[in-house]
Amino acid sequence: MGDVRMKQEKNKRGFTLAELLVVVAIVAILVAISVPIFTSQRKKAVTAANQANIRAAKVTAINELYGGKAEWLIDAKENGSQYMYLVYNVEQGKITDTYTNVHWNDINAKAKEEYNKAINNQVCDNIYVFLDLNNEKNAGENIIQTAPYYDEDGNVGKIQGQNPFGPRK
Repeated sequence: MGDVRMKQEKNKRGFTLAELLVVVAIVAILVAISVPIFTSQRKKAVTAANQANIRAAKVTAINELYGGKAEWLIDAKENGSQYMYLVYNVEQGKITDTYTNVHWNDINAKAKEEYNKAINNQVCDNIYVFLDLNNEKNAGENIIQTAPYYDEDGNVGKIQGQNPFGPRK
């Protein structure tokens, strides 16, 4: 009976410390490989979402200004405004605010918050759309700009002085 019991105890042996360390090392290597991949994929997804929201903001602004809310442009020009700012709310999918007679520092401060979200790989809550109402003076320049914006390489555009809007070509 004693021999049978000893054989059973030998067969019930657990994992050795070396085996456990090998498993832990393999898991650590897999985590080290996968974390950067997941991080870069998340960054790409946020960039794609922000770029899609910027396109939606521009299209919505154009549709509103030349369709349903053409009076915004007329009122702005009659009031002598050279610029118009529109705020596109991403969650609502529409223009929620318009500004014409406001100092650009006030809008830029709000726009910089969204710019900083884009820099930090966060989805923006609002897209600020800038319209140059004196576009005949600035032929060849973009009359519709956004904050934030992305350059041709898919990177968040750099702030131009105090202006988070761009690009100006």
